[in-house]
Amino acid sequence: MREVKQIPFRAARGGLIITIMVIKKSVFKILCLILALGMAWSSCKKDDDGDKPDNTPEADTTQHNNNTPEDIVVEEKGVSLRSSELYEYMKAQTDELQTYYVKIVDATPNFDEIVKALCENNKIHVSLDFGQCTGMKEFPDGAFTHRYSTDLMNLVSVTIPNSVTKIGASAFSKCVGLTSIVIPDGVIEIGARAFWKCTCLMTVKLPASLKTIGKEAFYNCITLNDINLPDNVTDIEENAFSGCSFLKSITIPAGVSTIKTSTFENCQKLATVLLPEGLTTIDYCAFKGCSNLRIDFPSSLTNIEQEAFANCLCLNKLTIPSKTKLGVQSFEGCTGLQEVYVEEGVTLISMYCFKDCINLKTVSLPNSIITISGGAFNRCRNMNLKLNCTMPPSVGSMAIPLDASVYVADELLDTYKENETWYYYSKIIKPMSEFPETTK
Repeated sequence: MREVKQIPFRAARGGLIITIMVIKKSVFKILCLILALGMAWSSCKKDDDGDKPDNTPEADTTQHNNNTPEDIVVEEKGVSLRSSELYEYMKAQTDELQTYYVKIVDATPNFDEIVKALCENNKIHVSLDFGQCTGMKEFPDGAFTHRYSTDLMNLVSVTIPNSVTKIGASAFSKCVGLTSIVIPDGVIEIGARAFWKCTCLMTVKLPASLKTIGKEAFYNCITLNDINLPDNVTDIEENAFSGCSFLKSITIPAGVSTIKTSTFENCQKLATVLLPEGLTTIDYCAFKGCSNLRIDFPSSLTNIEQEAFANCLCLNKLTIPSKTKLGVQSFEGCTGLQEVYVEEGVTLISMYCFKDCINLKTVSLPNSIITISGGAFNRCRNMNLKLNCTMPPSVGSMAIPLDASVYVADELLDTYKENETWYYYSKIIKPMSEFPETTK
């Protein structure tokens, strides 16, 4: 006996209900057949639509710079434009992976127009050549800053005209896309914060004419790895290269007498610094945090100021010149330091001078030492202090840890132990004849 079932089926496009009389075992096969026919019908419909003539014109892939001024000169590597034309030119460009080379031809460029073009078309990378702007005597203060709050990300390189003698303050501050710059011979001064936080600036070639590098001129240029200071440079201002964490080496010119406050602070990769004979002062925090630094001091050095070399972890051996005055905490936290030799003529070891130099093994102090201030060698455990003083110097509180050893001339052993100032350290005072042979 036949069993009849009603199976509602809604066609994909027709929306009709079909009732099928089937034998129970054939229901599934018939459903599959109907679905297949529906899919075929749908495919044919698409093909029919495709046969209709397409009246839509093909997209024109040719770039039409309708907004570009008619007098733009297209050169082998870029264009020549006036400042006022840059905005429309950049607006017409679309390739975000390409760098567009533009020569600015105004005798005196309009930086308001230029910065507007850069900021409002900030996905287009641009290299600007101001070589023809011969009316410029100074690259103006804040040339690419102080107009918009956002950083300039798309200015990748700049050529400065030969007529320029000074790069103004903050001229390129926070041009975070700037990777290179050509500074012509004739420039004698780089102003304060001129390249402040240009975080992609890797190389700078400074001209032989340069004399002054302003305060924070290259502050936090974290990718700057190579810079040569010309021989004519006499003045490097505070924080000039602070935070240039990839700078590896530097030679200080002979005309520089002072390395000023924080000039190279936190230059973490800085390994080699050549200091000239004639240098007299290394100022506050000048090399603080230069964790890879090794250095030798010239005999002309008279002052190492507070924290000048604090946390320089790779300093291993130091010779302090005879005329040098050591500032508070000047070598604090130099955990790699093992040997310190102080030349005859130095009179003072200042407070916390070598605090937390935890691996310091040998210190030799001359007869000229008058005072070892409080905390001078605090936490320098297991240190061997060779004290070549015929008269016991004054010694401050916690100047020397009690697990260190102090060596004095054999004949002065009782003099030191009985001295009121040194009585606290009497248990660690030993005769010079017992100074370890393996220690210089």
